[in-house]
Amino acid sequence: MAVGEGFVADGGVGGCHIFKTEDGKNWTEIYVYGADKDGSCLDVKMLSETEAWVGTTWATGTFKNGAEMSHTTDGGKTWT
Repeated sequence: MAVGEGFVADGGVGGCHIFKTEDGKNWTEIYVYGADKDGSCLDVKMLSETEAWVGTTWATGTFKNGAEMSHTTDGGKTWT
């Protein structure tokens, strides 16, 4: 898995974009975190082939922001 950020100001879809590859060549976007709240990615850590944690942040204003962890145990099919 890999993470990347999207920016609406640059013409993209905002938020933290999480991608997965099965062969190391072709990547598929499997999840977008925080598109509605200026989400951002910090890092992805794979614990196994199916379990991963992604460090994320969000900000909707100067005093409305935070950090969260996104977690999957099924290879990215669902996230909590």
